[in-house]
Amino acid sequence: MLMIPLTYVFAALSLGGAILVARSETPRWGWAAAFLILFAFQEFLVGTRFGYGKDMLREVQPFTAALLPPLGYLAFRRPAFNWPVCVHLLPFVAVCFSIPLWIEGMDLSLGFANLIYVGLLVRLALRGSDGLAWVNLNNARVAVSLMWIVAAVLFVSGITDVVIGYDFLVNSGANTGRIAGIASTGSLAVLVLMWVLYSRSKPKQDRSDAEQALMFPKVDDVVRGERLFADPDINLSRMARRLHMPARDVSKAINQATELNVSQYVNGLRIEEACRVMQTTEISITEVVFQCGFNTKSNFNREFLRVKGVAPSVWRKEAA
Repeated sequence: MLMIPLTYVFAALSLGGAILVARSETPRWGWAAAFLILFAFQEFLVGTRFGYGKDMLREVQPFTAALLPPLGYLAFRRPAFNWPVCVHLLPFVAVCFSIPLWIEGMDLSLGFANLIYVGLLVRLALRGSDGLAWVNLNNARVAVSLMWIVAAVLFVSGITDVVIGYDFLVNSGANTGRIAGIASTGSLAVLVLMWVLYSRSKPKQDRSDAEQALMFPKVDDVVRGERLFADPDINLSRMARRLHMPARDVSKAINQATELNVSQYVNGLRIEEACRVMQTTEISITEVVFQCGFNTKSNFNREFLRVKGVAPSVWRKEAA
């Protein structure tokens, strides 16, 4: 009977994700698409090598594995392609030198490269939506969740490479296939664990000095007065450009004054406007959703419950 390695399932899911990303209207998601396609190819290589005994694929794996961590990070940093991006080719260069000089240590170098990028991703993810200034605030929660998932995948990959590297040094790679199998199964458990940790964590509030607090009235006046919150495509970068302020200063001013991140602050204003509209008009709740800047009713219901503690329909009846 034909065996389907678990890594083939990951490969199929990644290709599906790449197709969704490619069809997205969000600009410059090219890094994310490249990461998903390369990840799918890497999982296919792993499954074919260990599932069907095609050991010659070991010659290709290190090069694709070296490019995955940088692409996973760049997918969320979303830089333009310029010379600073070339710094992220260092893991690939390290593999090129490891093969002729110290091939036994190649897996160790790959593992440590993965763990370095896990640290960078976790640092970015802990900032929540404020760390993704270019992402539409309606989609920020999803983007942060995806960042935690990528960090989890790279973490499992990094630990696996370190263990395989140690096995090559000590046992000449005798246990490599078994380690890869355990890692594939363990990936699911780590993804679930990372999701639980994310769902229970609160975004770290970025404290600043008194000057940051003085900026908030200007931010609040513009966001309210010009109804920036009602724009479904608003994000931190666009707010900062309209305010002629650095995005980091806008984020800090909101954090300091409200103890909320930018997404929570904007959604709070949308909920205020939704309440005003529901009290003063007879339009349906579905119309209220889009009039106030939300792009889905489920997102509106979740945020309304967070802010008001009741569902929109219940609140409207009680306010009548």
